[in-house]
Amino acid sequence: MYDSSILFPALHRITIKIYELKTDGPSDDDREYAEYACDILEKILGEQTYVAGNFLSIADFSVIACISSLHYLIPIQMNTYPRITAWMKRMEHLPYYYMNQYGLEKQIKLMEECKNKHRRMNGEISSYSTSTCSEK
Repeated sequence: MYDSSILFPALHRITIKIYELKTDGPSDDDREYAEYACDILEKILGEQTYVAGNFLSIADFSVIACISSLHYLIPIQMNTYPRITAWMKRMEHLPYYYMNQYGLEKQIKLMEECKNKHRRMNGEISSYSTSTCSEK
């Protein structure tokens, strides 16, 4: 429930604006909501090793997909969120984490294309290249 009702909306509210070329990064409100989402995850992990308890579950795979993308947009501070940081490291050491890394790299590439296109449209950079970003 946490992933779909709190964490994913924190990521979505940033990425949709990037993909629609409305911004090239998170707003202050986006950052505040992302911190709220991280505060909750930090509390969840304070009582247990993994998201749904002291055992690895499908919930961890769902949350790592969102939180790693959110971390790219708004880096998670280790000193502020030590439990999230430790959990992310545990997840990254799993032999199948590469599947999340592959998707994350594709998403980062697309977001960078969109962010650069937004900057070009606003005269911040001058080179042009084709992109799959929306042109609303």
